[in-house]
Amino acid sequence: MAQLDIVNLTGATYAGLESTYGTTPSMTRIFPRRGGTLAATQTILSLDTEYEKLVKRDKSLRGYKGGTASFTCDAWIDATQLVSGASPATTWLGTLLKAVMGGESVFAGSTVTAGSSTSSLVAAAGHGTRFPVGQVFLADVGNVPEIVISKAVATDTITPLFNLSGAPTNGQDYINCHCYYLTDANTQSLTIQHALAQSSAHQWTLNGCTGGLSIDLSRDARMSYTFSLTGSTWTGPSDQSISTAAATNALTGPITNDSAVCLLQTLATTTRTQVPFHSLSVTIEPGNTLVQELGGSTQGVVGVMRTQPTVTAQLTIRTDVAQITGWDSDEDLVLVYAAPSGSGATKRFSGFVLYCTREDRPQRVDLGDSREGLQITLRGRHNTMQSTAVTDLALSPIVLFEG
Repeated sequence: MAQLDIVNLTGATYAGLESTYGTTPSMTRIFPRRGGTLAATQTILSLDTEYEKLVKRDKSLRGYKGGTASFTCDAWIDATQLVSGASPATTWLGTLLKAVMGGESVFAGSTVTAGSSTSSLVAAAGHGTRFPVGQVFLADVGNVPEIVISKAVATDTITPLFNLSGAPTNGQDYINCHCYYLTDANTQSLTIQHALAQSSAHQWTLNGCTGGLSIDLSRDARMSYTFSLTGSTWTGPSDQSISTAAATNALTGPITNDSAVCLLQTLATTTRTQVPFHSLSVTIEPGNTLVQELGGSTQGVVGVMRTQPTVTAQLTIRTDVAQITGWDSDEDLVLVYAAPSGSGATKRFSGFVLYCTREDRPQRVDLGDSREGLQITLRGRHNTMQSTAVTDLALSPIVLFEG
């Protein structure tokens, strides 16, 4: 055996959505931050047989394999804007988000057509199906994109949840977003691969992965997603012909978490109510779990299933008595948070929409510098903006979007 001195900050990571559980699919290069982990584990079963000598001991047995992978990815956006003639495709970040959340909704955009107003957006003929209920997209208002949530669709006319600040101009763009949402069922699994650049013998593959997701919304930092995955089998370290050649991240970003759109209002409010947030944290528990059996096709695991997902958020703001009054009324709320990239006509957004209620009575807190504030705990619940929507996208308590 020969020991090597290897720097662990150089390498390549790949991800792929499995079509057959536990089987490595076509893999795509991903671009996480440095400092992620991939750990292979295996159960050790101790064996102690009775012998005539006290010092005699059996070798331990080895049971099922397993493993974990944890890494953080900045909030990158598809470099290709989803305008009318776009050809939408799932990005590398989208592969990860779709596997954890369950659903992806992505379509080409459209153009503003005659008859559009602040409260009624008319798309080009035949394009209404590109904006299903719950879909998040952008509408040009004076060549500045504004966030739109589709509340209802009638042929090619979209009713937004919030009115635009002004009527869009004919011929301007409706730019669609990559949207990711919680589904009732989720059986998707990932393969994760990692290879160190300095030695081809140091490469690993972790199959059958599922897990959770958290969003970093730290002020004046990079907005990011952290994936915490558990897998059921692994290969490595060995030479698996995983390329560590230089590669280019085709997405746009990363995005600095500043100057964000911050909306917190009742579902019945059609005007946009910008609410400055002091701090915000969101916890998504997707309920993804490995299905274990005594036998099982892959190290005692037969696949992935979804149990009860939950979404919660904790928000602190400057003191506002209306928030306590709203709790007394048990209002249905919508929270929109979106960090921008670029400006003017080229502005892009990365963020989420959370349909929720105030779970606890807002509490007084000290914001620092002797300032009074309120801490609000929000609990995600299914989207109730209309009673006829039945799709997972329309009902999901949270929708992540990149556009």
